Amino acid sequence: MKNLAILIPTLSIGGAERVAANLSIGLSRYYNIFIIVYNRTENEYAHNDNIICLESKFYKGVLGKAYGFFKKIFQIRKIKKEYNIDISLSLLDMPSILNILSRYRDKVIVSVRNYKSREVNGITGKIDKMMISTFYNKADLVIACSELIKEDMIENFNVKREKIITIYNPYNIEDIKEKCKEEISDYDVNNKKFIVNVGRLTNQKGQDHLLRAFKIVKQSIADINLVIVGVGELEESLKKLAIDLGIFDSVFFVGFEKNPFKFIDKSEVYVLSSLFEGFPNTMLEAMICGAPIVSTDCKSGPREILCDIYDKNKVYNKFTEADYGIITPDFVESNNIESGEKELAEAIILLLKNDELKKHYSKKSKSRGDEFSLSSISDKYYSELEKL
Repeated sequence: MKNLAILIPTLSIGGAERVAANLSIGLSRYYNIFIIVYNRTENEYAHNDNIICLESKFYKGVLGKAYGFFKKIFQIRKIKKEYNIDISLSLLDMPSILNILSRYRDKVIVSVRNYKSREVNGITGKIDKMMISTFYNKADLVIACSELIKEDMIENFNVKREKIITIYNPYNIEDIKEKCKEEISDYDVNNKKFIVNVGRLTNQKGQDHLLRAFKIVKQSIADINLVIVGVGELEESLKKLAIDLGIFDSVFFVGFEKNPFKFIDKSEVYVLSSLFEGFPNTMLEAMICGAPIVSTDCKSGPREILCDIYDKNKVYNKFTEADYGIITPDFVESNNIESGEKELAEAIILLLKNDELKKHYSKKSKSRGDEFSLSSISDKYYSELEKL
């Protein structure tokens, strides 16, 4: 068997980290897997056992950061040589740059996780864009996790069309369904009706818009609650917003949760309120749980998942009942944020008041989610990697 290295900073908390962990298991049918991480952390996702830790230190200042960067290149190249790595797969931007620059005799694959055009603001964003445009074509293959990300890389980051393909994210469906069975013991929501959102508490995830939409929902359905699973720098400001809106007693901020699926499984509706994504892992996981979906039309991912036919030019000015869930306007491109929040609220209310529609979308979620199994996506990775 060939030796395959997966390069990721850590194996905890994030969506890219979960994908890396899943691939380390799924691809072990075809390769000897080695996971290279900067550091070990608590609450790591289930993964293949072969981990090589760089034990990276944090260096201050420009010279310190430069030293740390080149030290990682040296360390990774040494690992590739020592372990006879045939293929190196990296997820996230900095690991991908390190992967390219540490090439030994390996085939280098980089994976793009986000719609980068929504991230290239300010001097840091411009540097990121320059780095991607300069280095990604030096990889043997670039894998985008959505079609829109692929087109963004080609049109705005100068990645050659022949270099890049799309492979969606893999999910351990059996594991997710098993975790759905766990009871909720830490929070008093077992006998309450609630909608749920899972994600980091950051501007990207749009929970401020969700809270304002939820206030509208409460005015129509008094006994509904909102559960937000996640941690982040906006936690205190979001709690203050909930207080200011007069809905705090109906909003449960549960923080980091190793098993968010127990909340999703027992919710009425899963809501994705993001301003942008790469591929919305939590939404797809919610679909595997059988949750009806309401999602903003953010770039990228939701419309590719929720529609049978992907039309990148379609504009959603009103909430729309799509094939696998309800799509609401994109907050970033909306001319009227308040109107977008109202559309989000109306879509949630529609599902909460229509049991037949809710059951319909629950079934559609399950059927769609099954298409993204770890086994089938790993097969696609293997097929493409063996062409190199």
